[in-house]
Amino acid sequence: MIDPTIASQPILAEPFNNQDTIMSNKALKIDDASFIKQFEACNLAPSHFNHEGHLRLAWLYLNHYDFKEASQKISLGIQCYATSLGATDKFHTTLTDAFTRLIHRQMQINPTDSWQSFLKQNPNLINKPRTLLHQYYSEELLNQPSTKHRIAEPDLRLL
Repeated sequence: MIDPTIASQPILAEPFNNQDTIMSNKALKIDDASFIKQFEACNLAPSHFNHEGHLRLAWLYLNHYDFKEASQKISLGIQCYATSLGATDKFHTTLTDAFTRLIHRQMQINPTDSWQSFLKQNPNLINKPRTLLHQYYSEELLNQPSTKHRIAEPDLRLL
């Protein structure tokens, strides 16, 4: 049962400090325009599309499109990119939707001018993504095969 009293509490409880490690590596070695262009052409090097690359894509699309259009472009784009790599089984609809919503929420609360600034303000998206997801989704729900192919609503806390 979801507890509605905690739905409005901040999602990223741990502040960034100099001892936190942001996985900012390969994904930042190309500028935003090149990142999007290569992603959309399905020729972005897989090393640029790790977890951080997925989040960066969402942040970039959410900065340029309304939520609904950005969500569609993110999901369809990742599926197309995964297909181009022969990794069609890797796409997870619920995880993609959850991270898109988390990023969108944080963008509304603390707008930033750059991806790097966004990461510094929201380190748990990179450093503790599973811990963050488990505030909203049980592991049991996320492991259900159906959640890979359709959006499942959180079972622990409203998102």
